[in-house]
Amino acid sequence: ELEKALPALQEAEAALNVLTKKDISVLKAYSKPPPLVEMTLSGVMTVLKRPATWEESKKQLGDANFMMKLLNYDKDNMDDPLLKKIGKFSADPEFTPESVGKVSSAAKGMCMWVRAMEVYGSVAKDVGPKRARLKAAQENLAKKQAALASAQEQLAVVLAKVKSLRDK
Repeated sequence: ELEKALPALQEAEAALNVLTKKDISVLKAYSKPPPLVEMTLSGVMTVLKRPATWEESKKQLGDANFMMKLLNYDKDNMDDPLLKKIGKFSADPEFTPESVGKVSSAAKGMCMWVRAMEVYGSVAKDVGPKRARLKAAQENLAKKQAALASAQEQLAVVLAKVKSLRDK
């Protein structure tokens, strides 16, 4: 199931990777950004659990590690309330990479990232318990295999003793 979300995630990360400092500077330079740019940055701030204001967006855009924060975001631990907040952005018919891209190419990549976070988070929420069960099953299997190996070693010792007694 997680494979469904990975293409969108990889596409969004690729879109972020091509953004330059100049692109970020253009966004930061807006005193009153176009509505779709402001909406996109509000979406980004929401994912990052920061205040969804333009002032906070500008502050975050000014952080030298801003893009790394997005690329290294802990997407496996998004909770339901956060996914619900992100969903409000994705539900807006104007919040599409195509629409946002007409206004700002930098914001387009960020829009793709926000949407990918929602898709990934929703799928990861479903896959999380399955991953936990798989991990538990693998740990159990490893214990059983270790016990089997130990029993086989003990059996080999006993068989060797039996053989030595027979040979006498």
